[in-house]
Amino acid sequence: MQKIFVDAGSHEGKVSRKFHRKHPNYKLYAFEPNPYINFVKYPEGTIFSAKALWIEDGYRDFYLYKDIRSEGCSLMYEKQGKAIDREHPVGVKCIDFSKWIMDTLNRKDKIVLKMDIEGAEYKVLNKMIKDNSIEYINKLYIEFHIHKLVIDRNIHDELIDKLKQVKTLKLCGEMKV
Repeated sequence: MQKIFVDAGSHEGKVSRKFHRKHPNYKLYAFEPNPYINFVKYPEGTIFSAKALWIEDGYRDFYLYKDIRSEGCSLMYEKQGKAIDREHPVGVKCIDFSKWIMDTLNRKDKIVLKMDIEGAEYKVLNKMIKDNSIEYINKLYIEFHIHKLVIDRNIHDELIDKLKQVKTLKLCGEMKV
């Protein structure tokens, strides 16, 4: 059994570094698709991927803020924000996160997932529930972006209810730095 921390939407790696200081015996994976975030210093041994988490492998438009290194860049065209540049997206490589989990991790591992993927969490988590890859995750720290998406509150509440029903999962809210 391994102890694993997955930083989904790692931006500048602050959460990865903080987690590693408290839990140096965890194997770290970090995902950040913003091509302009290239100066990050992750803890030694971190397995980094410059891919976006999604529901299938491929390429998608990635919407940057006018300050291209800003937090909050998203795969979701409909994400709200005055400074989002919808006219000049960049193409980013995406991975089917459910498939990655099932191909890379083991159900017996102790897995902590921090997810801050700027609105894509609704689609990604629903797919993880559907294909049972969510059952690999023991703790989920998540920042939901309902306030920045045009999304029905019932859809959000239904997802929370489904997550609470996963016996192996502890839903923890946001992981603060």
